[in-house]
Amino acid sequence: CVAVCWFWILAVAVGCFGPGRIAPPEWAPEEMADSAMTLNDLNSDGELDEDELEKAPGLKAAVERDGENSADTDGNGTLSRQEICDRIKLFQDSQLGVQLFAVTITLNRKPLAGATVTLEPEEFLSGTLKTATCETREDGTGRPESPIADVMGVQPGMYRVKITHPDKEIPAKYNDETTLGIDLAPTVSGYAAE
Repeated sequence: CVAVCWFWILAVAVGCFGPGRIAPPEWAPEEMADSAMTLNDLNSDGELDEDELEKAPGLKAAVERDGENSADTDGNGTLSRQEICDRIKLFQDSQLGVQLFAVTITLNRKPLAGATVTLEPEEFLSGTLKTATCETREDGTGRPESPIADVMGVQPGMYRVKITHPDKEIPAKYNDETTLGIDLAPTVSGYAAE
């Protein structure tokens, strides 16, 4: 059993773009929401249901948030184009360039050192967001980061999470066929998955 815990440490805000400031991603909420629906609404009913969300773990993570943190604002367990657009607008309105957070990976309830954790943007965000990675330390912790102006951190957004290890067999549902996702929304303060 692999377990993943995320903890947000700091959000790096932007305002005036001077030295030390990171520009936020270039968001296009309407177009991105259209792309998310085109890619994932396989039955063309205008909603991403549970089965469709399995193929987009970053979107699924946004739905699984509790209460007002959930992207599923009407509480029906699905995502509409408008709910996806509203979530992307939340990222845009935050004006965050990067967020810093830590990850803890365990395998069979023991810290997993030397694991590579990769956050890949959901496909409808891949032209805007950069992939982030880290390698876990002896205690199983790490801080994923993107190659953005030599600043540690990850852009806000929705990501697929993949975990690999050079010596340990990690089940496919955590790497090549990942079901793990993370929604790095500015209002969300933590995440855990098994």
